[in-house]
Amino acid sequence: MITRNDDGPTMKIGVYGGVFDPIHYGHLRIAETAREHLCLDRVLLIPSGTPVHRSASQAPAEDRFGMCLLAARDNPDFEVSRMEIDTNQPNYTVTTLRRIREAQPDAELFLIVGADEARIFAKWREPDAILNMATLVVADRPGEIEQAPPPDWPEWITRKTVFLPPLRIDLSSTEIRRRVREGLSIRYLVPEVVREYIEQKSLY
Repeated sequence: MITRNDDGPTMKIGVYGGVFDPIHYGHLRIAETAREHLCLDRVLLIPSGTPVHRSASQAPAEDRFGMCLLAARDNPDFEVSRMEIDTNQPNYTVTTLRRIREAQPDAELFLIVGADEARIFAKWREPDAILNMATLVVADRPGEIEQAPPPDWPEWITRKTVFLPPLRIDLSSTEIRRRVREGLSIRYLVPEVVREYIEQKSLY
């Protein structure tokens, strides 16, 4: 977990949660683009705990955490947190942000989400409380959001939202799991250490 920073300028922390099943280069590019675009000091990758409606293809939380550790190990600006997989409570974003805020009361937080999640942000649990604690950072894929911000977004969301430059990598964990099931190569879609982990553990 991030340690308290009592001295010096305010720390800027990106918070990037997800199932990461498995983590792939698209996730890593989003994290790195956010770090660079917003001059973040740290990006916190938070694999989710086991959802209530778990699909049969989903890897166990410990394996998803392990793959995140492997994928992030060469980037000193990335940190992987167990805070959601080590709790028996529902993994609501607002709860996670409150825990980070307690540990880092003076940090400036940036919540990194995909465009698909951002579209339904107003329906999340306590979205106003989330925006009181963090800036919403939206990672868009080419063609997913035609206008940033979308004209139907309420002003209370757009004033606390930043849009990252559209990514040129179009990957999905669903597609990677499908390729594994069908015996197809996932080289260059995920870090090699993640590919080896999937193979060794016979995931998916």
